[in-house]
Formats: sequence, C-alpha cells, structure tokens
Amino acid sequence: LPATALAVAADTNAAQGDSVNNAYYTNDPDTDPDPDPTPDPDPDPDPTPDPDPVPPIVDDDPIVDDVPADTTPSTPAKPVAPDAVVVETIDNVKTETNENGQTVVTATIQVEDSTAPVAVSEAAVEALVGQAKEGDVVAIVAETTGAVSAPAAQLAKLIETTGNPVSLGNSVAAVAVNATLAELAGGAEVKVEPVKNEDGTISVPVTAGGKVIAPEDVPGGIDVEVPVQYTVEEVGGVNAVKADSTEVELTWSITLGKLQVNLTVTGSIKVVLN
Repeated sequence: LPATALAVAADTNAAQGDSVNNAYYTNDPDTDPDPDPTPDPDPDPDPTPDPDPVPPIVDDDPIVDDVPADTTPSTPAKPVAPDAVVVETIDNVKTETNENGQTVVTATIQVEDSTAPVAVSEAAVEALVGQAKEGDVVAIVAETTGAVSAPAAQLAKLIETTGNPVSLGNSVAAVAVNATLAELAGGAEVKVEPVKNEDGTISVPVTAGGKVIAPEDVPGGIDVEVPVQYTVEEVGGVNAVKADSTEVELTWSITLGKLQVNLTVTGSIKVVLN
C-alpha cells in the first residue's frame, strides 16, 4: 500500500483501541463486563416487620399409647337379689292333729321362683288369726330357699290368740317366733332366712325390725325345726358350730320327720350321724 494509506489505517486502529479501553472502565451496567456485585437498596422496603415465629406446640401429657393398660381384674358384679313375692292371701291351709293332741294349722305358700324371698302381708296373717283357736299351733311355710318375712304386729296377735309361738320358715328350716321376737321387731317385720351350707350345716339368720337377732338375745334361745329323712336312732348328736370352729352340744329331738333343735348360741346347726 502507499504510505498515505498505511498511515490512515494506523490512526484508525489506534482510535478503536482507545474506544475499547475507555468502554471497559466506564462502570456502565450496559457495557461493563464485571459490574459491582453489591445490589442497590430496595427503593420501597416493606414497612411491616415479620411476625415472631410461632413456637412449637409441646404436649406435656403422656402419649395415650405409651400408658400401660390396666390389667387389674375387675370386681365381679354382685348378683341382684330377686324382688320379694308379696303374699296377700294363703289358699293352701291344712289342719291336722299332732302327737300331743294339738291342732296344727299349716299355711303353705307356693311361688314360681323357688329362690325368691317371700313377704307375707298383714291381710294374710290376719286371715290366719281369724281361723286359729286357743291352743292351736300355726305354721307359715313358703316353698322357697329365700327369706320369709311377716309383720310383727299380726304375728303377735296370732301368738296371743293361740298361746303358742308361730312357726315361720322356708323349705330349709323354720323358726318358732315367740312373743319376745315379735316384740323385738318393734312393730316392723320378723324375717327368717334358713340356709343350707356347703358343709352340710344349716344357718338360721333371724332379723326383727331390721336388726339381727342372736340366740343369746332371746331368753331360752331360738327353737328351729328342720325337715329330715333320718330317724332318731341314726343321730348321734346335734351341735352348734361357732365362728371359731368350736362346737356346742344342743338339745334336740325328732318327731314325724322333723328335727327340733334349741339353738342357744350363735352358730350353724350340725347333725352328727352315727
């Protein structure tokens, strides 16, 4: 090339180099290849501060699944006693003469439930008072193993009319209710509940006016009559078995299939066979 052309080219290259160098150091974000990395402040910051962080919920109670199961056996429910059968009238009344020449009036009460307690009403006992005569022996027997009760005031009338105790009982045994027992009831009721125990002995709980009556509370003790199938020759003795397992000999006799026992101490009746 001519010298003039070379000179022009050199001047042009120099001008371009200065332009590139000047552009590199302008700090223009549009042209700066390595701008300042520090961001500009937010021109419109949010004036509302962030709320406090919610603390985690801590359950102080133990986890139900971690609680050991209660393995204690539950107490079995007590059996519910059946309601008492109230007897307003006694249709089955029989009269016979015993070995002593006395007239025995036996009023037998039949119930559907052979374990139900029986409550003899005032009217039923009053009817017996009207039938009985002086010297008669009156027996009220319910065909059940439950308790049998009767109003003391009417029993007292029956005792006064006949001059003898009234036999009151169930299919296990009967108790001779005398004037003392009727008086102890205080105008309420006399209740007897003879029970045959697993060991073969017979317990004869007696209550008068809601109070338990011990044989020691009655002068002369409590006379008990028990139906039996053995004869007097087969019996070696009759004892009262006390709570401490000691035994007391009792006075007894057997007549026409019935064992008469005079219970003078608190205890169950034990028959000793030969």
